[in-house]
Order: sequence, then C-alpha cells, then structure tokens
Amino acid sequence: MFNRSRNLGYPSVATIASKSPSCIAADPLVKHGGRATHERRAAGLLALCAMLPCVAGGTPALSPACALKAGASDEQDRKGLCGFDAAKRSFDSTPADQAKCLLRAPTIAVRSLSKPDVPAELLARVGTKTTPTISQVEKYLSAHHVIDADVGGPVRNPISADYFVIHDTSSPNCSEPKACPKIGEFPSNMNSADWVENKTFSHHKPPNSGHAKAAHVMTNRVGDSFTVVDLKESVSHVKFDYCIEKESKRGLFVGVENIQPRVGEPAVPNPGVSPNDHIAPIPGFTDEQYTRLALIYVVASVRRGHWLVPAYHAVIDWYFADGHDDPQNFDLPQFSTSVSTITAAMATL
Repeated sequence: MFNRSRNLGYPSVATIASKSPSCIAADPLVKHGGRATHERRAAGLLALCAMLPCVAGGTPALSPACALKAGASDEQDRKGLCGFDAAKRSFDSTPADQAKCLLRAPTIAVRSLSKPDVPAELLARVGTKTTPTISQVEKYLSAHHVIDADVGGPVRNPISADYFVIHDTSSPNCSEPKACPKIGEFPSNMNSADWVENKTFSHHKPPNSGHAKAAHVMTNRVGDSFTVVDLKESVSHVKFDYCIEKESKRGLFVGVENIQPRVGEPAVPNPGVSPNDHIAPIPGFTDEQYTRLALIYVVASVRRGHWLVPAYHAVIDWYFADGHDDPQNFDLPQFSTSVSTITAAMATL
C-alpha cells in the first residue's frame, strides 16, 4: 500500500518538504499516496535532517521510515521473516517453500499472519521454466486488446526480478472527511468504470500524476492496469529493499498496487480522533482485477524466463515498525486459477 491515511497531527508533507527539501525528497517512502501521505514519516525525517547531514545525493543517513518493530534484531532486519540471503539474492529454501512463507495472509492492522495455505498448482509452478512463449503472450495480448505498455512494458525485454509483490492501495480511506461520497461507507460505484479512483488509478495516471512511483504497475477494480515504470527498472515499493542492503536487492522485486478502498474501525471516527484504515471490502478485489493481476504475473514471469515467487507486502516488510497490512482479503486460489486459465488460453495460440 502507499497511502496510510493516519493523520496524527503532523504537519503536511508539503510544509515539511519546504523546510528540508533535500532530505525529504530523497526518501521514496514518504510520498507514495494521495490526500494524507505519510506525514509522520516526513515529520520524523525532518527532525532527523535537522540533526544529521544528508549523505551524497541527498539521501538521509538514517530514515525513521526504516525503524524496526520493538524487539526486532539487526539479523531479522537483514533477513526478513523468510530468511533472505543477500549473497544469493534469494530467500531461503526452494521457491515453493519461499512462497509458503511469503504468502501468509495478514490480519487487519498487521496484527498477525495466517498459516500458509498456497494452492498446490501455484506451488508446483513457482521457480520452474515458464511454458508460454513470448509469441504466445503477444498473441494473447493482441487478441484481448491489451497493450504491453499496460502490463509492465515490452514482453521481449527481459527482467531480473524473482519476486512478485502484491499490494493493495488502502485508499481512499472512506473514514476521512470528503474522501468518499459518504463518510464511513465504501462508494457504491467502486467497482464501476466511472469511479474516479478507477479512472485515475488513485491519481497516479497522467495527467493526474505527480506522486512518487508507488510500484511498477497498478490495477483498478474494473480490470484495467497502468504501468508506472517498466518491470525491468528498479523502484522501491517495499521497505525491505530500500532500508537494508539495497544493492543486493536492486531489481529483485516487481511490485503491483491493486486499488482497494478502506474504512476505519469505527467507520466514523469519534470527534477529534483520526481514523484508521483497518477495514477492507469483502471480497477484497473483483474478478476482473484478479484476471488482470494474473496476466501481469504471467507477463513478468515470461520476461524473466521462470515463474516468479509471489509475495505479500505485509510479509516482506514484517519487521518494520510502520509495516503495512496489505493485501487484505486477497483470494489466493482465485489468483492461481486465473493464472492457470490465462496460460491454458495462451497454449492454444
């Protein structure tokens, strides 16, 4: 997710950036959202920049965005929840076992993770050579009127990623005033093409852009997608690849943001209390959204030459203090079925 709408009384990003632009602008995790984007990160960063010099290129020598959960060790910071090996550029064990670890569903407010429950078909697929050919992928895209620019870039351009990180945007937060037509309620048209978030991809699609690059690709709730940056490029969309040993992780994680609004608990906050964004719709995503996400996964894997290991954002960033709880209400069997349906159709081309 890129829009944690938890206004805790900090000054706005714009105000803070005007006071210390070089340090604030250097942190790609500060400005990943829309109306209420990470003010607390920016505020902490401003305080840090007032005390510490910025290193070459304006990057803060230490970012509060990278703070760990209480009790987390430096080793856990380096390895993550699933045992990352920087020298191997890989998590521990086989691709199937990695998927079991990386696809533990987060509960609301990232209080815990579920036990692994990954479809056998997906486990058998990850890490193996992709069966669709580049030609079959191109024919499929053409037959379905999808341009490669909408699914991560040219299919014939190889990528270096081995992991496919699934996010949800957690925005808009309908418990915030004026974020949605009715405070505390999901928009009635959130699964329709006329919803503004679907039209603008949460205001990331030009000419509405201006936000930091939140991920490689975004999907909306009517089954369309928008490429923010080509899959071959490196863009920080998880703290794990930005905060520690980032050179060993460059280009390793493909990220897809999937539009999903939230409401808080309670749905209408008490007077003077800022809303949280704990509650996601059920189902969390639409059938069309799963189909498009699966297509992006197929394209990314074919460009890599083997099936990427899917991962949830919440698991990747588990040990970070301001970790996220996305994706919420993600139907992994439906995603796996969508991948199988697409690859079966490609095999006939």
